[in-house]
Amino acid sequence: MAGREEEGAALARLQRHPRMGRRFLRAIESVEAKRLLERIGLQLSALGPNAEVREYVMDEYLVLYLVSDGDPGDAGIVQLLAIKHHRQLGFDWPTR
Repeated sequence: MAGREEEGAALARLQRHPRMGRRFLRAIESVEAKRLLERIGLQLSALGPNAEVREYVMDEYLVLYLVSDGDPGDAGIVQLLAIKHHRQLGFDWPTR
């Protein structure tokens, strides 16, 4: 994993600017991915109108995180979902 100082700096940046990563749920082609997108979208809508999953690239690692609205004037609430090496193929999305 990246150095602890680098991890801390990346997490601090996400706390200050939670929407700096790109949207994880963007235009997709496959039927399987579209079904997953629909399921994730339903789960996100329960968290609020502006909740979204985002990804941030940190050297050789990809950070997958959830951003939802916080208190008024707050940048948002960040919840880390996964940190993966760029060579790992995918994420296991929890099912209900």
